[in-house]
Amino acid sequence: MSANYNLKTTRGDTLNLTVVYKANGQVVDLTGYIAQMVIAWVPPRGVQVVDGERITPGNIVVNGSIIGAEGKLVFNLSAEDSLELPKLPDLMYQVRLTAGPDTSVTILKGNISVDNNWFETGA
Repeated sequence: MSANYNLKTTRGDTLNLTVVYKANGQVVDLTGYIAQMVIAWVPPRGVQVVDGERITPGNIVVNGSIIGAEGKLVFNLSAEDSLELPKLPDLMYQVRLTAGPDTSVTILKGNISVDNNWFETGA
């Protein structure tokens, strides 16, 4: 079962997420696992135009780094890549751990509230 945690960011800012994975209060050794975060969006009505930008369903996959014995997952979405996030107020994300072809588990999910970047667009 995955935990829910909502995030907030601004388009054009670096998004850093660090997670320590625990089970029953104990850190889980993640040695040998691969971590990924997917940020996805689905505009209402399938396609939407916001500020002249045509927005269709899509996603960005962010590969995470793992410090195995500490149970730590680190995800970094660059400022440049965050500019690719659409001008929609709410996006969704999921964090998945994978160990080989037969083991995959979503450990975290939630919404990402995205503010417009006033440095790029003006207030």
